[in-house]
Amino acid sequence: MQAAHKHGKKILVLLTSTPDWAKPSGAPSGDAGMYYPPTDNKYFATFATKVAQHCRAKGWGVKDFEIWNEPNMQRFWQTGVSLSQYGKLLAAGADALWAVDSSYNIVSAGLATIYNHTPKPNEMWTPQEFLTSLYSGGFKNKFTSLGLHAYPVHDPPSSTNPWDGWEMMRETRKMMVNNGDSAKFVWVTEFGTTTDNYKFSADQGGLTRDESWQSLVYKSGAEEYAKTSWLGPLFAYEVHDSLDEGGTVDPENHFGLRRTDGSNKPAVQVIKANIAKFK
Repeated sequence: MQAAHKHGKKILVLLTSTPDWAKPSGAPSGDAGMYYPPTDNKYFATFATKVAQHCRAKGWGVKDFEIWNEPNMQRFWQTGVSLSQYGKLLAAGADALWAVDSSYNIVSAGLATIYNHTPKPNEMWTPQEFLTSLYSGGFKNKFTSLGLHAYPVHDPPSSTNPWDGWEMMRETRKMMVNNGDSAKFVWVTEFGTTTDNYKFSADQGGLTRDESWQSLVYKSGAEEYAKTSWLGPLFAYEVHDSLDEGGTVDPENHFGLRRTDGSNKPAVQVIKANIAKFK
């Protein structure tokens, strides 16, 4: 945090996960149960307050806070996806932060861009379903920016296929407008693609998720970003690859813009060449 501030970087603070003492009974300890919601949202509110006060005391100039990560997936809301539970946690966190500084920008949790053929209420919701419930649940005034993770599947951001992350973001934006929320920006708090060299089947386009594909994703993303007025900041996920273990390729380890040896992938040059489009 100190290094980022020293180099003039703006910081988005992500408030997420639950310590063992605040988890419900029976939840796994440690990282295995870190995405169980707390048993009392007062714990989360106190946490948010302490973090905000710490940032202020350090003089880091933090103004932006994101509350939780992908709660529309059971992986990140381990008791089963629940809009009412997340909405109450969002409200508790937002109110606590605004008590410290009423000008804080509260970014709702970055929603996973999930395309469901078969609804699975306890396991995953599309961002459209989740946002609809945020509005109907009365939580419209508990966030000032909407967080989304606009990942592609096997089509670039310019695609209008309904399963593409960018198209789901466009559809979500329509819902914001229809609910009188056009003044809010959408923050793309995760964007990118893996280079795990997975090859899709022919009926899915036959794409290989390699470094060339990653370059195309960032180039298309820059072009779409430049012509979309309602987007806030876009965050590349992520900087460095991680090493695979056990002889198995894990897609999560290959989202980096740099390889494990620190060398740049071609997408880095694409971003540099198109950086003006991201402003």
